[in-house]
Amino acid sequence: MKRAYVQMALVVALVLMCTYVLAALIIFDFGQTAYPFDEEQRAGKQVAIGPRPRSWVITPTYHNMFYTGREWPFRLFLPVCYMYRAYKGYESPTQ
Repeated sequence: MKRAYVQMALVVALVLMCTYVLAALIIFDFGQTAYPFDEEQRAGKQVAIGPRPRSWVITPTYHNMFYTGREWPFRLFLPVCYMYRAYKGYESPTQ
């Protein structure tokens, strides 16, 4: 009986993780990068927020090119943005 609950909990956790990753793939365009408005470089590296959200999800805040970093996709998918920055070699914004 206990084993069935553990298996069910593992299946639910796996489904939730897969849904999170699938949602990130739908919301973000991993071929483009989202840049903050007021920062360009820090510690000799270019600063980026993460992958750029698709245009039907959210549009850039400043001059149709830059984001604040406070938009909901960046908050909800913070681990995804962190891994994207680490993989691409970008520095995180100061905010």
